[in-house]
Amino acid sequence: MPEGKAPPIGRYRNYAEVFEWVDVPQIGGPSVVPGYIPVSQCWCSLKVKQGEMFLGSAQIGEVSGPRGTHIVRTRFRQDLTLRHMLEIAGMRYRVVSVSNDDARRFTQLEVEEYGDANVIGVGPPIPLAMENSQ
Repeated sequence: MPEGKAPPIGRYRNYAEVFEWVDVPQIGGPSVVPGYIPVSQCWCSLKVKQGEMFLGSAQIGEVSGPRGTHIVRTRFRQDLTLRHMLEIAGMRYRVVSVSNDDARRFTQLEVEEYGDANVIGVGPPIPLAMENSQ
């Protein structure tokens, strides 16, 4: 899809829970335990990134090193960074690249499948309008 062009109706049909990386102090010790806390939700599209070379589940580019396995596209969000993880349909994806189109209408995330992530706490409630639409 060309940069900035509006997607067809129904393209953003995947509901994603957005988590942010936090360092939680370990009780009784000087170290921290990395984890994720839920911060928001969004609607997005998810498609598999086609590639030829893989190392485990991460795609390898000749120049850039490990890259993502999927592309996520959503309405423009300035708050999404490499410190975020998305959960879509029970699968967790770690953000490895963020790019916004020139018109700042959409955000494209390159993500990789992320197995067991340490999620801390309960997410924010789903707005009533979203509960009724599912």
